[in-house]
Amino acid sequence: MGCIMKAWRVQEIGAQPEIMDVPALLPGPGEISLTVAACGLNFADILMREGKYQEKPPLPYTPGMEVAGTVRAVGPEVSGLAIGSRVLAFVNHGGLAEQVIAPAHRGHQRGGEYSGGAVRRRHTARHGARHRHPFHLCAGGHHDFAC
Repeated sequence: MGCIMKAWRVQEIGAQPEIMDVPALLPGPGEISLTVAACGLNFADILMREGKYQEKPPLPYTPGMEVAGTVRAVGPEVSGLAIGSRVLAFVNHGGLAEQVIAPAHRGHQRGGEYSGGAVRRRHTARHGARHRHPFHLCAGGHHDFAC
């Protein structure tokens, strides 16, 4: 697992991402490692690259907040997801790479085809249901997870 992978990397704020060779990471406690099949790009990714987003990862970093992929390794204290599981996951950054580390609680097992934007919709619906916040769902299929 400690091999080299390809990843888009932002070297400095405002710069275009470059494809680079970077070391693949191993999952820690409560984490999973995914082989990335697809990565959704969001407006937040653009703001992050411009230094205008509330979260500012240390440079250099890999953009990409939501991914679909297959579990390739599980860290200690992970249950419910196994190697080979197909998942959607929300990560703070790092999705535009061949592999990504994700918190296991943000990995949602899926069957069939991956649906773009499904990760954020699911988190929005779960947050609203858990915290009982009234929220308005608009275009983009958010109702898929809220109903």
